[in-house]
Amino acid sequence: MKIGISVLPEFESVAESVAIARELGIDFVELNAEYPICLPDKIKKDEKIYFTVHLFEKAEVGLLYEPARWAEIDVLKRLMTEYKDKAAVRRFNLHINRGVFTTMPDKIIFVHERFNQDYLVACRKSFKELSDFAVANDFEICFENYKVTDCILGTFKEIINFPNLYYTLDFGHDMVTGKRASAQFMETPEKIRHVHLHDVVDGADHRELGTGIVDVKAVLDFCRNNNTDIVVEVRRKEQLTNSIVYLKNLLESV
Repeated sequence: MKIGISVLPEFESVAESVAIARELGIDFVELNAEYPICLPDKIKKDEKIYFTVHLFEKAEVGLLYEPARWAEIDVLKRLMTEYKDKAAVRRFNLHINRGVFTTMPDKIIFVHERFNQDYLVACRKSFKELSDFAVANDFEICFENYKVTDCILGTFKEIINFPNLYYTLDFGHDMVTGKRASAQFMETPEKIRHVHLHDVVDGADHRELGTGIVDVKAVLDFCRNNNTDIVVEVRRKEQLTNSIVYLKNLLESV
């Protein structure tokens, strides 16, 4: 089990996140491809700290128009290749999103749910392409739970059929959405390669560890037993420092 931190939005460079990772005795830093400071041409390898990458949050692998979907996949593949070349990155994180919707007078219709079978076919094609690419390049691509629905959980089930595609279990998101993702992901724990850990206070996530309702000790027990890596995903330096101290105290107490 390795412990990482996510790049903090308040920092002006990745070097600042690397420095605090070194200071706190952390193994890796998760870059966010949405931030200009985290793009491949800004990254330098570090002797002690390695990188993982959270790819574009709105990336969509289930677009129903095939040329647009392949264009999306091609961008992701190009970006992953650049991160590999620049910083030897081997693990990437992606969301599965609810997609676009139409607002009706009495309800909201999500396109992926309305045309679920077409959506699943599109996702399977994308998963096959990404899986083949990941195998060829020795990558792991981990898909993260965010706002889960029946449709999205059905999409996650497809991932178990593809090598080098895994789950990122975000315990904060999971708590907010009724633990539906963890209930399903735990059926195939070997597919959980990556964990995002943050606390939840009054329904709001990305809070400092130990201040809310997430059972951090249970998460640690699971990660140690399954050799699953953890990213502490909070937003401010003080929260991060306190969270790492809290986490290490738990580790030392058992």
